[in-house]
Amino acid sequence: AENAGGGGAPAGPVDFGVLLESALGAVAALGEEMGGNDAPSEADFDAAQKRVEELQIEKLQPLVDARERLVVRLGMAGFAAVFGPLSAGERNLNRTWSALVDRHWPEASSSAATSAAFLGEAQTELEKHTPAA
Repeated sequence: AENAGGGGAPAGPVDFGVLLESALGAVAALGEEMGGNDAPSEADFDAAQKRVEELQIEKLQPLVDARERLVVRLGMAGFAAVFGPLSAGERNLNRTWSALVDRHWPEASSSAATSAAFLGEAQTELEKHTPAA
């Protein structure tokens, strides 16, 4: 995969699994922070929305862009096993953004946690389908 170079990380080639792990960690952290905030301010909504936008561009888009290379690496069955939950994670992160725009914190928080869970499932599938070195 290609790292976009955002968030202080250098741009360039990165192992798909490393990038997926980074995305999972960042989305999980967002979900935990949101889940621990029972009284969000307008600034919290705006900051969370900005973080989601950064995650979409810097973490998830490079994974999506690497799909053809992942097919070559894992075959079609392995690709499907990884990209099914990865796509669900991406959709739920998009849902997080939409809920933030609508100022519905509980839905945004729930969607972020669901996104992280799906990304974790994608990571598990990647590990199952990656040939041992």
